Amino acid sequence: MNLLIMKYNEALFFISSVLLLKIRPELSSMVKSKMMGPINWDLIIRLASKHYVLPIFYSSLKSLYLLYLLPKRLEGYLAYIYSLNKQRNEKLLEEVRSLNETLISHNVKPIFLKGTALLVSKVYSDKSDRMLGDIDFLVSPNEFYQTVEILKEDGYHSLVDASRDFKSMKHYPRLVHQKRDFAIEIHKDVIQSVSMRQLNYYKISKTKRLVNGFYLPSISNLILHNLMNMQLNDKGFLFSRFDLRQQFDFVLLSQCKNFRTVFSTFPFHKRVLTAYLVKSHYLFHELNSLSYSKDLWSYWVKNVLRVKVKYPTIFKGLNSLLYIIFRVCRDLKLLFQYMFHGTKRIVLVRSLSSQKWWSKYLENIFRGQESV
Repeated sequence: MNLLIMKYNEALFFISSVLLLKIRPELSSMVKSKMMGPINWDLIIRLASKHYVLPIFYSSLKSLYLLYLLPKRLEGYLAYIYSLNKQRNEKLLEEVRSLNETLISHNVKPIFLKGTALLVSKVYSDKSDRMLGDIDFLVSPNEFYQTVEILKEDGYHSLVDASRDFKSMKHYPRLVHQKRDFAIEIHKDVIQSVSMRQLNYYKISKTKRLVNGFYLPSISNLILHNLMNMQLNDKGFLFSRFDLRQQFDFVLLSQCKNFRTVFSTFPFHKRVLTAYLVKSHYLFHELNSLSYSKDLWSYWVKNVLRVKVKYPTIFKGLNSLLYIIFRVCRDLKLLFQYMFHGTKRIVLVRSLSSQKWWSKYLENIFRGQESV
């Protein structure tokens, strides 16, 4: 294989092979064979970086003593990224402890979500492996605005206009603190669409766990949130998207809890959840723990993904067109809702007459189109 013509799907499956090394060490011979041949490291590192899996990519190679096969400069770069992420995660845990203490002192019990929950509950054997962004946590809808005020008094503030009605929103705009490194998102729901919120605060709170002083969702609800966040909130279902970081979270969570049991007790969004399972099974080398019953739906999902990873440029164009159609339909619906609501109509007129708003709106469309 020529160094310059390594295909996208070859790079993708090589990365997923490396991520699996701690679970399936028998893949090491295949990984080693690839690393000893001509390989486009530039493509691999760009793709792993895009999916936020560079630290665990490095850690997995290190765990099976394969780092010596990397170019020296690349090994040094990956070690640097890994070290930075370790420091960052240690800082994040400090801020999570401070945040937790502040809220509990006001009788609010936050339930930490996503990467923070994975880090606290040690789903990753090495806390430096998982890259994190914001600190996300869930509170009771009845305590939502109280929590916002508590944290504003503690020095947090929003960078955007927060004078909105949040009944239909799952979380408050990101809050930042001048003296802290991590932004926070206060959730009252974990699913954006109101009609799809079968996984809600009350379901999550009912089975929450206390781990080292932090409230976390049950493993079952972490699995459900992982799937639904990608498929519904991030439109992975609509655009046949995948995300190696989130889907490797699912791989690790499925080692802790049988996903079949989880699915059987959650009779909602079966097609959506099954599609995510099929995609994860395909991306991670048909891992036995992710096996599923094959039918027409799973066959369709698998083959759409197969085409997508084989012809990413063509699929990118199709998804861009689909995204524009989706945005037009969604925004027209919102336009009609605002037109017939007094307060919202005022906000609408103010926004449509603002050049800055239009600039931001078009920027968001461009970014959304680039992400599909």
